Order: sequence, then structure tokens, then C-alpha cells
Amino acid sequence: MKKGLIITLISLFSILVLCICIVPLIENHIENTRNSNSVITDVDDINSNYSGISELEGLGSFRKTAYYNTYNTWKQTYDVIDLNNPLTYKVDDTTKTLNPSITFDKDGADDIAKVNKNNSITMIINAPETGLYELGLNFKPSDNFTNSPVVGVLINGEQLFNEISNITLEVSWSLEERTDDKKYNRYGNELLPYSVAQNIWYTHYFNDVNSRYVNPYKVLLNEGENTVTITNYSDVILIKELYLNNTKQKETLVSFFKENKDSQFSVNEIAENLCIEFNIGKSTVYRLVKELTNSGIIRSFFDKNTNTSLYQFADKHSGCENHFHLKCNRCQKIIHLECEHTQLLKNHITTIHKFNIDTTSSVLY
Repeated sequence: MKKGLIITLISLFSILVLCICIVPLIENHIENTRNSNSVITDVDDINSNYSGISELEGLGSFRKTAYYNTYNTWKQTYDVIDLNNPLTYKVDDTTKTLNPSITFDKDGADDIAKVNKNNSITMIINAPETGLYELGLNFKPSDNFTNSPVVGVLINGEQLFNEISNITLEVSWSLEERTDDKKYNRYGNELLPYSVAQNIWYTHYFNDVNSRYVNPYKVLLNEGENTVTITNYSDVILIKELYLNNTKQKETLVSFFKENKDSQFSVNEIAENLCIEFNIGKSTVYRLVKELTNSGIIRSFFDKNTNTSLYQFADKHSGCENHFHLKCNRCQKIIHLECEHTQLLKNHITTIHKFNIDTTSSVLY
């Protein structure tokens, strides 16, 4: 009993001593804080005393100038200008006058500009009216390039939105088989084929290579004369023309499938057919093909020979949901197999084996 009482008294005494020592220290700290910090009365004071808030405000400002917000703000005031055909603006004498430090050459009858790394070129384009347009570039990368070119763009001396300062230009690559002596690494593993750059002229409408937007970026232009300044951040690129357009890319792709409704195409084949004439790049084809497949406008097949997905127009009047398909390995043509015997096979599999066949995607080779 006495031992417990003694322990309790010792504990109370320890707490009392601790309070006597700590309380003055706390009071002194509070007083020092009051003396060293003035009262914050405005936003500038907040920013100077709380750098975290300033950083958050900077992040908010950055988001406001992102393409998504900028474009939605533009749409409240300006229209997307309809153009029946792309407008073309070639490198000309005015371009040469505006850019005395740039080297110019010829490609046939056309003038071309040679833009070195970290150099800029300014060109003039005339917009038919004030509004929103898609801006494209006809370019050719340097010989034996190894990476896609990257450029930044100013319109009338201004960066219209964040993403336009760093745009990757789409280029094409082909696969080249390795020779037998270079086909395997030292561990005996087979190496991938070489990727060989296609050193050709490309037409590229400035877009988002990360696939967040289906269509190319829109830019705001004034009626009449506008300047476009392109800064090259990669190896040398050659520039021949600028374009203005507002492409109806989805409609173009649907029309392509309708015109070739008995054929199937890979994404690469679609891009090859549409890139030059309609200025639709491979990344855009990927996005649109996925969208059209999900909506049932086209259907996909897997080609076991090439390990590639193929796409074909889903003709609602062809009755594809009721019959199988034959595909010729030589000409790649698709034939609708409307035969009562195959219908019997389908009914047999459904009734006896309890398996429903999706005949819209059933192909016999």
C-alpha cells in the first residue's frame, strides 16, 4: 500500500516539474513568433509567406493556358471556319526576306527552307476570316534521322496554348530484317528488325501525339495576314509549305471503308491510303478506328498470318450477322458465304455444343 502511494507521488512530482520547465519555453516561442511575423492582409503577403500557395496558383495558371481550356474559351466567341479544300502557303520571296539567316534551296520548282536545330522560320499566311483553323506543315526530316522531329509554334508572336510549344511531327518507319550474322544477341535471343526511317516529304497537321484529342489542334487566326513562327528543336528539317484546313477526318475514314467494303485493312494500310491525299496521320487513324469499331460502323478481324488486326466496313445491309465469310489468301478479298449448309453448321454448334458464333467476325481462309 505504502509502496503504491510513493510511486504515485513520484509520478505527480515529475509531471509538475515538466510543466514548470516546458510552459515558459512555449510562451517564449509564441511571443517570438508574434514579433517576427506581421499580419498577412493581402494575396501578395500570402504568396511571400507561403510559397506552396504561390506554386498552386502557378499550376492553376498553367492549366488555364492548356489547349482544352483555351479551345473551350475560343468556342464561346469564334467559329470553326469551314474550308472546302486546304489553303496552301508556300515558301516564297516574302519568306526569304523575313528570314535572312535561313538557307533556302529548291525541290524541283518549289522553294524550300533548311531550318537547323534551335533555329526559327517565320512565314505569312492569309486567313479568309477570323476564326479557328487547323494548321499543317509540309516537311522533310534530315537524312538518316533517328527520332521524330519536334517543333514549337508561335502565332502572331504568341504561344496560344501550352502544348503548341512542343509538337512532335509524325514520320514513318519501315522494318528491315537483320542479316543472319546480326540476327541474334550473344545470349542466343533473336533481335527485333531494324527500324528504318522513311526520308520523304510529310504533311502533318499539328496534333496531340498522346491521343487525348481525335482531331488536330485548332488555332485562332485573324482575318487577313498572320505570322507563323516555327522553331526546330531537332536535327535539320526542310520546310516547303504551310496549310490551313478543317478536316472532317471521321467522315473521310468512313467513306474510305464504304468505297472498299469488300476489303480489310490494317492501320498501316489505312494511313498509307489517307495520309498523302487527306493529311490523316497514323495516330489519328488509330483513334478513329477504335471509335468506329466501338460504334459498330466497322468491324475488326485478327489475321493469324500477319498477327495484325484488320478492319472492314460493317455493311448493315449485307446480313453479316447471319453468315460466315471467306477470305482469299492471294487477293485478300472477302466473300459473304450465304449458304444453307453453313447455317446448318451454325445451328448445330448452337444447339448441340451450346456455343453462339459471332458470324460478323467469323472468317474462313
